[in-house]
Amino acid sequence: AATWSSVTSELCCEAVLNCCTALKERIDTVAKDMPSATWVEIIEKCYSLGVDLSAKYMVYPQNSHEFNYNTYGSTCTEAEIDVLTGEAEILRADILYDCGRSMNPEIDVGQVEGAFIMGLGYWLTEQAIYDPTTGLQLNTGTWDYHPPFSKDIPIDFRVSLLKDAPNPLGVLRSKAVGEPPQCMSCSCLFAVQDAIYHAREEIGKDKDYFALDGPATVEATQLKCLVDPSQFVF
Repeated sequence: AATWSSVTSELCCEAVLNCCTALKERIDTVAKDMPSATWVEIIEKCYSLGVDLSAKYMVYPQNSHEFNYNTYGSTCTEAEIDVLTGEAEILRADILYDCGRSMNPEIDVGQVEGAFIMGLGYWLTEQAIYDPTTGLQLNTGTWDYHPPFSKDIPIDFRVSLLKDAPNPLGVLRSKAVGEPPQCMSCSCLFAVQDAIYHAREEIGKDKDYFALDGPATVEATQLKCLVDPSQFVF
């Protein structure tokens, strides 16, 4: 099954549902004559009669809009920075995500958390450095390329799924939950940028807008704070 554009669930689940429908129709031809039989007895009877108990189904969308729907989410992130070192810590993140009618809330919450943390690395730590001549990546190890680890997870991390929002276009009225939550991780960058803004304001620096490109590494964050050694006091 394709794993692009958040259609894996739609394609796989539709195939499974169609396979289940086909199998049920075959089993029903035997089960209708065994009203008091158990499931095991019915399956054994099907096997003895040579009923094919396997099925396959190929999903081929007829148009590109078959699974075309919008997903929505809301995020609030609180960050703290050290103006001397540039280190940033995500103190709290609150996420409300619209996944339609969740088929498995525990899995969906885990997907939201994982996608958000993946994006956290993209926006704050994972700086890829390339050789300008050869194009080869120069930082290929975790010594100087920093994906997020357990200590980077927000200290207070809260994820909620939007209730009463069934999706008529999704499998069992669900929505994609693997990739979209990653987009909400940009709130980490905005929170760090806001912290830098207030740090500059506190020391009397300009309060105008400034760009903070991702990833906002410790070096980039520290430099944006505009801290001067002359301001150090004992």
